[in-house]
Amino acid sequence: MEEQARYELAAFSIEAAVIATLDAKFGDTTVITDKNSYDFVMGGLREYRDLRIQVVEEHKLIKGPLLKKTKEIDAKKKEYLDLLAPGEERLKAVRKTEDDRVAAIEQTRIDEIKAKIDDIKSQSYSLSQLSANRLEALIQLVKNFDITEYEFQEFVADAKAAAFNALVELDIALKDRIKRDEAEAERIAEEARLDKIREEQKAEREEAEAKQLELDSRQAQIDVTMQELANAKAELEVEKKTAEDKKIREAFEKYAKEEARIQAEKDAKEKAEREEKARLAKEEAEKAEKAKLEALQPDRDKLEAWANEILDMRPPKLESIAAKKIADNMLTTIFQAVNGLLAQSKNL
Repeated sequence: MEEQARYELAAFSIEAAVIATLDAKFGDTTVITDKNSYDFVMGGLREYRDLRIQVVEEHKLIKGPLLKKTKEIDAKKKEYLDLLAPGEERLKAVRKTEDDRVAAIEQTRIDEIKAKIDDIKSQSYSLSQLSANRLEALIQLVKNFDITEYEFQEFVADAKAAAFNALVELDIALKDRIKRDEAEAERIAEEARLDKIREEQKAEREEAEAKQLELDSRQAQIDVTMQELANAKAELEVEKKTAEDKKIREAFEKYAKEEARIQAEKDAKEKAEREEKARLAKEEAEKAEKAKLEALQPDRDKLEAWANEILDMRPPKLESIAAKKIADNMLTTIFQAVNGLLAQSKNL
């Protein structure tokens, strides 16, 4: 075929040397200056055109038989390809069936491994609602996961990362749960303490109200007696004006004594009431102050503990006098600040 191709290319009567000669003849012509140069250019165009027409005509003569042969070759190629296609497609289908089967097995293997990894990850979902015991159990469960290359294969790194991340989240959740449980226990204890104080205050108020009711009842009785005495006094005064006998005078004197007794009793009662109110007010103030002190005691304790921690601090071992002086000055400042802190905490 290589010899045939060379023969067919050589079938053109024109050669490249002829074209090179033509280019050499007219290659330096770049501008027309007169009629002779114009005729020279036109002659060159005719020579180029004649050779171009010759090449085109010879191409048609050479290509005709080759084009027919090419069509015959293409038809034979199609015939052979049509014969080959059924067998090739059948083998492709067989190969595809096997490839799909192997791919399905591989996908099942990957899905099973990823499901195990998802199971590890799922141990750290919705942690904020779990109890401390449940979180500790989950931590132990994740620690007990047996992550081996045999079971997780190329995903063993993903499985270990998932277990590590789950343990980190579980540990954070456990510490947070412990803090929240401790805070809740403190809140419940504080609420119980306040409830007890409220119950005591309620009992004291009820007792004071009962005493006040008793005093009011006695006062009502005294008021009735005083009104009766006033009525008797009015009657005696009327009788005194009309009669001066001994009996009336005695009755009047008796009334005066009784009135004095009742007034003394009233004065004693009012004094007792004032003293009782003063006592209750003092007790209320003392209890309020005690409750305030008890409520602030945890903060005072924390401030004092903090102050003690600061006082326990010791400067580093220093060599230069300048550095030691700086440390001594700073310690003096810190001790003064801590003493001020302690003094202020006692006044809470």
